Amino acid sequence: EFRRVLFRSQRAMAAFTNTVSTAPVREPGVTPDAKGDLYRDRLLYALAAIPFAANQANLCAAASAVAANRPRNYRQLLIDVSVLAVSDSQTGIQRVVRNFSKQLLQNPPLGFQVRLVRCLKHLWVWQYATQLEQKILGQQTSVTQVREPVLEVFAGDVFLGADLGLEYVPNQRAWFDRARHRGVDIQFIVYDILPVRMPQYSHAGILSLFLPWLQEITQISSRLICISKTVADELGSWYVEQGFSPDQLPLITSIPMGADLDNADSQAVQNSRSEEHTSELQSPCNLVCR
Repeated sequence: EFRRVLFRSQRAMAAFTNTVSTAPVREPGVTPDAKGDLYRDRLLYALAAIPFAANQANLCAAASAVAANRPRNYRQLLIDVSVLAVSDSQTGIQRVVRNFSKQLLQNPPLGFQVRLVRCLKHLWVWQYATQLEQKILGQQTSVTQVREPVLEVFAGDVFLGADLGLEYVPNQRAWFDRARHRGVDIQFIVYDILPVRMPQYSHAGILSLFLPWLQEITQISSRLICISKTVADELGSWYVEQGFSPDQLPLITSIPMGADLDNADSQAVQNSRSEEHTSELQSPCNLVCR
């Protein structure tokens, strides 16, 4: 854990270490090019003036806090594609994840920077899925040229669990807790709950993974986005049967799926959908970024 925090904050840590060692004074009349630089410098100088033992643990903790609180003029919409980034099996869920990601990458909501992210299994480290981003957008270059830095989250960011992360989400509770503590809004897409509704038709291995995943996202999410009202109703009923009280549950919403607006006749879409419904279909982030 210490190594992950250290690696994630290495740039801020280097600046902070240098400031603690030298504590330079800005020359009169010299103005930084960006407000962020001025904010950072003032903060680092103030920290350097505090008498404390500048050991590795203190430097790491301070650097992590500085990195997490630097001012930005945008928020991140982080779309989890951990399964798709490893293997595209062309399943229904993966088609949704791929097309959903493409639409949001091409049409980011106002004030957001859309990024695909992935969890590296066994290492349990989150990083930006830059290679998959480029592939989806048709901008793929040599794999050796693609840099996938460790994920950094900030207050106001939105994490969207689009992929079905049965194997890694339950093991990432500490990371999600830290992200929520920093002010990140955690949301997940729920495609169905058949493994718990009809376990007799589910493989034993899937059931053993699905239930811990469902329990985990219930505890860490602010919102669960179901792909239909039917799934939302089923999920709500299951919670009641399991004895959950309303104050224990995230907000349960639904968003329509299955509309291929790129290949559909626009007039036919307008004729078959109300104006409000069509607006929802054309704005896949309307339930996520409110």
